[in-house]
Amino acid sequence: MITEVQSPDFYKLLGVKPNANQKEIDRAYQKLIGKFDSSEGERKSLDKPTLKEQIEAAQEAYDTLSNKEKREAYDAVVQVKKMPEPSTRIKPGPLQFMGRKDQSKNQKHQNVYQDFFGFSEKPFDLTPDPKYLYLSPKHKEVLAHLVYGLQENNGFLKIIGEVGTGKTMICRSFLRELRTDFNIAYIFNPAINELELLQTINSELGLPGKSKSKKKLIDLLNAFLLEERAKGHRVVVIIDEAQDLEPKVMEQLR
Repeated sequence: MITEVQSPDFYKLLGVKPNANQKEIDRAYQKLIGKFDSSEGERKSLDKPTLKEQIEAAQEAYDTLSNKEKREAYDAVVQVKKMPEPSTRIKPGPLQFMGRKDQSKNQKHQNVYQDFFGFSEKPFDLTPDPKYLYLSPKHKEVLAHLVYGLQENNGFLKIIGEVGTGKTMICRSFLRELRTDFNIAYIFNPAINELELLQTINSELGLPGKSKSKKKLIDLLNAFLLEERAKGHRVVVIIDEAQDLEPKVMEQLR
């Protein structure tokens, strides 16, 4: 036995007519988002949806009506009679699940959370973005030491700080300051052995890195370093969370 799920009236939810064009749908969507009250985080009654449920319903309605194929399928399922009168009532009907992956490539996807809170980008991305680096006096000092140490060929340079203080962000900002004549190997995972370290460095520098012979890997790396030095280029190896390197791996790096 198949149980039909009654769908919400997407046109009524957004407050548009069944023959509304994309501009009207966009305008109605923005207007609806602006009415949401962020203080309504908890459900006050069983009949009233929570803010999260309202947001999800608005997003589903917008995504469906903004995609030509989804909208046609929705209209066919709920048997929408496209009439210009605003008093037209649409009888809800069963709605099949329609994924969001095939949204039109030409349609600019709107995100309800960004629209509701007025953000221009998604907040709290997992990947640190250097353009949001706040250069406190301490951060400026660290960045200056990195640049100076690189110019003077000081060998090992280290950044020490508590979790969340911006060590990775500093490194990424540092990379943006480097000229194109620098070759960079960025190692994100320090939980590797001596062989894997060499393989990773070679691969990052565009060298063959699949060999299991440390001698062959070192020979390839040394030849590359000599070539780059002759060209006036420099090679930089950056290891994130380097404190997790085993002593013998650190010695291999030296």
